[in-house]
Amino acid sequence: MLLLIWCYLPIILIAWNFFLIKKKRTSILYEFERGWFCHSCKEEFDLEIDKKVSSIFGEKRPSLCLSCSRTRKFFNLKYSFLKFRWIVQDYIIFNFKKITYFFVIPVFVLIALHTILLLFGVKTLLPWFYGGINLLFWGLFTWRNYYTTTKKPSDII
Repeated sequence: MLLLIWCYLPIILIAWNFFLIKKKRTSILYEFERGWFCHSCKEEFDLEIDKKVSSIFGEKRPSLCLSCSRTRKFFNLKYSFLKFRWIVQDYIIFNFKKITYFFVIPVFVLIALHTILLLFGVKTLLPWFYGGINLLFWGLFTWRNYYTTTKKPSDII
């Protein structure tokens, strides 16, 4: 019974992501990838500064505004453990396809191995492993949705 609950927990995260978050939030991932928004404070870059930056850097645009980059540098000096958090956050936002392959391939391999072992009558604890990997993946997906979305403006005037 616990195994059944463990394996269905990712479905709760999926439902929460696609129904509640998408209903109340707007994705700005496209703007992050194009360099139009700062991915830390989720504010749009200034147009005049953006023209200067694009002329200096060419097509590659910075992903952080000046204020956020200064804040990160300051907090890296004061609290060194935050540097790891920001590295992970940036990696999850911009390289999620690599993370997807890292989680999806082992889950399919473990499910196939578990199915083959069940055909021969061997019971294993593999559902605990692929359920945990699946739960971790959807937890990271939830975290990524939080950082790549903004609240929709309210309809109440």
